[in-house]
Amino acid sequence: STLVNFVDLMTFNVNSNGLTGTIPSEIGYLTSMTVLSIGSNQLSGSLPTEVGRLTELTTWNLERNNFTGNPAFLRELPALVSLTLHENNFDSVNGICQGGRDFTNFVANDCNNTVYECSCCTNCCILPEGTICPSLLL
Repeated sequence: STLVNFVDLMTFNVNSNGLTGTIPSEIGYLTSMTVLSIGSNQLSGSLPTEVGRLTELTTWNLERNNFTGNPAFLRELPALVSLTLHENNFDSVNGICQGGRDFTNFVANDCNNTVYECSCCTNCCILPEGTICPSLLL
């Protein structure tokens, strides 16, 4: 993959570009990456564990794709403070919250699709009436 040629890339924004396929494991070579924005595409599959090498990543937008699996390993990204992953097909997102993770922005639900239980989300449902957390309404 040609991603290995961009090891110094810090910001990558390809929102709404009609991308398909999966995230290549070579993404782990982009260790200087601080912002990764791949939302509103048609990407699918599990997130590669090599994402765990992105220790400088502070912001990741992967909303509105077709990702699956359990992204709990994202809690291991030490610099990550903003994570937007609603409108995907993850099994669960609450594992990201384990270990006392604290996010300034964590959006897992929009309440129009799958609603995940998320104990550390900052925005659980984005509705015209405001932000609510369905898991708190049970």
